Amino acid sequence: MPETRVHAQRVVPPGFRPEIQALRAVSVMLVVLFHLWPNQLRGGYVGVDIFFVISGYLITSHLLRESASTGTIKLSQFYARRLRRLLPAALVVLVTTLVAVVLFVPKSLWELFVTEIMASAVSVQNWVLAFNAVDYFAEDNAASPVQHYWSLSVEEQFYLVWPLMILAVLVATRAARPETRRRVLVAVFGAVFAASLVYSIIATAEAQQFAYFATPAHAWEFAAGGLLALAPLGRLGRRPRLSGIASWGGFALIIGSALLFTGETAFPGYIALIPVAGAILVIAAGSTQSALSPRRLVEWRPVQFVGDISYSLYLWHWAPIVILPFVLDRELSSVDKVAILIAALALAVVTKRFVEDPVRRSKRLMPRRLTYSLAAVLTLALVAGSVTPIAILDSNKRGAVDFLTSHGQTSAMTTATCFGAAAMDTPAECELSHTLTPFLGPEFATRSAAVTSLRPLGFKSPSYSFECTHVADSSVTTCDSGVTNPTETIVLVGDSHANHLLSPLLALADELDWRIIRLMETSCRPAIGYTSNVPAELTKRCQNWKGDVVDYVASLPSSYIVVTSGATQGYHLLPDAPSTGAIADGFLNVWNEWLGTGHRVVAISDVPAYPTTSVPTCIDASHAVDDPCARPRGDAIVDDPILVAAATVSDDRFAAVDLYPHFCDETQCHAIVGGIITLKDTNHMTGTFSETLSPYIYDAIASLPAA
Repeated sequence: MPETRVHAQRVVPPGFRPEIQALRAVSVMLVVLFHLWPNQLRGGYVGVDIFFVISGYLITSHLLRESASTGTIKLSQFYARRLRRLLPAALVVLVTTLVAVVLFVPKSLWELFVTEIMASAVSVQNWVLAFNAVDYFAEDNAASPVQHYWSLSVEEQFYLVWPLMILAVLVATRAARPETRRRVLVAVFGAVFAASLVYSIIATAEAQQFAYFATPAHAWEFAAGGLLALAPLGRLGRRPRLSGIASWGGFALIIGSALLFTGETAFPGYIALIPVAGAILVIAAGSTQSALSPRRLVEWRPVQFVGDISYSLYLWHWAPIVILPFVLDRELSSVDKVAILIAALALAVVTKRFVEDPVRRSKRLMPRRLTYSLAAVLTLALVAGSVTPIAILDSNKRGAVDFLTSHGQTSAMTTATCFGAAAMDTPAECELSHTLTPFLGPEFATRSAAVTSLRPLGFKSPSYSFECTHVADSSVTTCDSGVTNPTETIVLVGDSHANHLLSPLLALADELDWRIIRLMETSCRPAIGYTSNVPAELTKRCQNWKGDVVDYVASLPSSYIVVTSGATQGYHLLPDAPSTGAIADGFLNVWNEWLGTGHRVVAISDVPAYPTTSVPTCIDASHAVDDPCARPRGDAIVDDPILVAAATVSDDRFAAVDLYPHFCDETQCHAIVGGIITLKDTNHMTGTFSETLSPYIYDAIASLPAA
């Protein structure tokens, strides 16, 4: 029988690695403390990457031992063990979170949160977050209570692919000697490590938000653990002093990264090599009896205890941080955060004791068919239960669309009195302008699409269908509505604050047979010649796009009309903002380039911003319908560089549209105008309100001379 050791006054199985358990404890506490106190431990997110290294090492070690003893890898058994180990606790937390969302979270956030719960259940949450990170309208989404499941999705995708790769090597080298097989595995793991690291560095430089969640940007961390499992570590074990120093050094690299990295650190990329190297050093050093080693700290019972419950603790800690503010109707205090930490620890203990361990050890669940069947049934049940809140929202949306069809604008070129933006034209006649219209509540505002918001359900028109292609030798992607023989071709250029003008432009295009070409880049203003203070705008991706889009538009036929805008209010919400004059000159540089090539240009201002709270969420929390969440004008807007620049242009081929009067009077900016919620988050218009701006944008375009 294998020998059983006594460790920290408890019985542990053979092969137990206290240093790995300590690594788990450090990793999970870094993440938890970072989420609770992000301003104090700004780099605590590196804990997730330590978990990836641990998983790569342990899973590879297990698979290599199995292949050495049996000559193969039993994939079915491996996947069944992973399901029994990970799925039960994950589903318990997801179900609990779903119930809490329905009970305590405003309906305006249901679709976002429930969609991510479903994505987490099927292990694709990281890709939902990755693509939302580069989506023009999702970049301002609230953090969901299951956002942390992204790392579990990455791990489970690794568990799916890694055994297949190892098995493929075993099959291909079945006639080779063990040493040759090991060398092939080293080569394969090394290739994965190198390719993934290069991708991570490039993707982080060009689109960090996407790279952070993308599986290929983290595969090298698993591969690093896999290479470590293949490494001959016997010599290090025979040199306890060196092992002790390596272990201390590894922990120092991890803790140092957590303390020194910030939200502005280009991560993962090459900088992630530091905490990953720390994890490798700790694992490679093992547990040594040297006086120079951190053995006493590593084997300290509280550290091992946290390592024991690390998985469940990771699952439970995040949802209360997101949901509790809705219950309390205020921001979390330090006392609240301490309470969350204690509650998460208690829930983790209970989950480990009554969910994780019983399922993992149950002999009844050992049959693989039963494991797979239960996993499928329980996952499908959760997904089916998640559909119910979405169905409620769909029912509400039908009522809203029916109302809009009968009470909204009849033409994109005419103004419906007291409806939407037009209400600010005659405030004395529109006494109920800032009272919320039935059916058009917060849950509809957040679901109000960028296009077709005032159209009947199922409405189809060629104007609303875009074909997107990447321009050769350029960073520009062009999306074309494809209308043949158009009366005008409109080129819409800018970031997401140009993109939220699609509703009025497409409404006009549908009636006037216009063609729309969309040239968009998220968080990237169409202005050049100044230093931005927006991190996303400083990336190589954005800087390349700025230059390329100016040249591309200039190369288009001069008969096209360019409509452009950008999120100028965002500069002033961050420290070290460039001057209004510098930004204005940046826009003017671009407009002059296009005017110089014979184009007609329409510049449209930004909109008011609510920097701290989504407008639909604010209205939901206010429980009011009469002008809730109005803000002093000075808090919502500052001088707009677009309008400052526009005031200096005297060319008759140029027109400007000031949107602020449709949101604000002399003293206040209103969250509800003409019965419609104006913004779908903190700074993007709802499709419904945006479409009511159609007549004003039409007037600006119609004022331009003929081509």
